[in-house]
Amino acid sequence: MKSKKLVCLGLSAVLLASVAAFAGCNFANTQKPGDDVDADDNKEASVFLTVGVHQNSAEKRLMQTWINAFQKKYPEVSITITKQYSAMSSLIEYKTGGTLPDICWTAGDQHAEYSDPVNMGYFRNLADEEKFEGSAQFYSGFYDELIETTQLYQGEGGRWFVPRDYNRLVVYYNKTIFDAMDIPVPTDDWTWEQFNETCRKLMTKTNDVKCNKAIEWRNWAPLHYTMVKNFGASYVGSDGRFEFDSAEGKACYDWYRNWIRSSAVVGEGGSFSAYSSRSAATPAAAMLVDTYAKLADYAARAETNNWELNVAAFPNFKQEDGSDGYTGVGCSGYAITTTCTDETKLEWAWKFLKWCMSPEGYDTVAEIGVLCPALKEMNNSGEWLNYDVGGTVINYNAYVATSSNDLDVNFQSVLPSTTDQGHLVSCALTMWNNAPTTDWNSAISKFKSTYESATGIK
Repeated sequence: MKSKKLVCLGLSAVLLASVAAFAGCNFANTQKPGDDVDADDNKEASVFLTVGVHQNSAEKRLMQTWINAFQKKYPEVSITITKQYSAMSSLIEYKTGGTLPDICWTAGDQHAEYSDPVNMGYFRNLADEEKFEGSAQFYSGFYDELIETTQLYQGEGGRWFVPRDYNRLVVYYNKTIFDAMDIPVPTDDWTWEQFNETCRKLMTKTNDVKCNKAIEWRNWAPLHYTMVKNFGASYVGSDGRFEFDSAEGKACYDWYRNWIRSSAVVGEGGSFSAYSSRSAATPAAAMLVDTYAKLADYAARAETNNWELNVAAFPNFKQEDGSDGYTGVGCSGYAITTTCTDETKLEWAWKFLKWCMSPEGYDTVAEIGVLCPALKEMNNSGEWLNYDVGGTVINYNAYVATSSNDLDVNFQSVLPSTTDQGHLVSCALTMWNNAPTTDWNSAISKFKSTYESATGIK
């Protein structure tokens, strides 16, 4: 895949003596982070659909752009965003109050509880060809790991939402710092050993620049599970019984505790906080783990703080047998709710989502810079490769690199019970939250006892 232009940023004044200056340039795309997209008033419509989206300016902007374009193609349909929410638990309130939209945004690793017809039953099974014609063919176009995510649990076979994005973990980095310290920039085929050596160099003073830590390591379930899998461990087995109390589990946990203390800032990404709190000569960190979804935000942060952004694939953690390691992949998407019962509305809701997740639909929102398409056919094609905020070349191959194996981050989907899935997620996250201050014996004892008590699986 050819790299495309993204961002041209000026160097910080602190580094002017160390590296060559770049020419300053501005965002060339029309949808700079924070801009709104006005809703088109479709007065010719005879069919009316409602949509709920995540409470995020980029999410609303994305959906409204799709809506406006779709309504121009099909003026008989009017689609309105009626709900914005920060957590999927808000859907309970909407359902109870009779205001659940026809289409709802969902996180791929959180949908099962709401999809499960035995539990809440909020979402329709889109695998039903009688209601959703062409479903099997449509879903065959998505990455395999994303298809697995749409099920209630492994092997269940349902399709409870439409995947929207291919969110593979990548490493964003501050190229200005790398250049100032004469450190080679990472490549998509870098190994875990090369990653560790890069971290060491970033924390070693060179040319009067020294990073306090090498990377902002997100306190994030998909990232935790990626490393669990890379160490050859698992939280639970196929029967749901606890398995993390193993030599592999201990090795992963001990690595994480030492890693956080020595090389990483624990963070949540989002605003590149690790780069904005200090001068360029004493940066908090020079790298961060995230996905394509935050590209526009990070580009804006780079422009604001006068450094150059680039990205590399997640480093390959080779397994003991020499095979490639794993990189977590997840997605979000949109479900059609069970409150959408009118046959005409149901038909149009399905048609709308299929159009959004088509090459035309993806190209329509490419300028916003928040989606790596979930379609395999767009792996190296489409307008998403042309997201342009200036002049410097960005490595788009990082988002779809094949130097390691894709890992479905829905580790809880091994459990058929969606309630137990939630217990496993919360127990694991509690353990990692407390890891920096808790030794292995205490941590594993608490994790195991809490999980077994909550699920009754022993």
